[in-house]
Amino acid sequence: MDLATVKKHLYVEHSLDDTLITHYSDAAEHAIASYTHSTYDSLNKSHEQAKLLLIGTWYSFRENEITLNITELPTGIKFLLDMEMSVVI
Repeated sequence: MDLATVKKHLYVEHSLDDTLITHYSDAAEHAIASYTHSTYDSLNKSHEQAKLLLIGTWYSFRENEITLNITELPTGIKFLLDMEMSVVI
């Protein structure tokens, strides 16, 4: 997924946060791979949607003043990734 797609999801039209958004994108791929105990797959629509949701959450709640307890994934992301892990091949 390219930076332009992620920025469109975030409603960001400037380039001031490009480095931060790219960092969140990389971190989201790592988090998804860790959660699913597999490699991140950019062709997997559930992975892509979970990535957008993670990036959106992190981008929206990045200020130090906000206390955010993320001990588990938000419901939508958990649903997408748990569904994939239950598929038997």
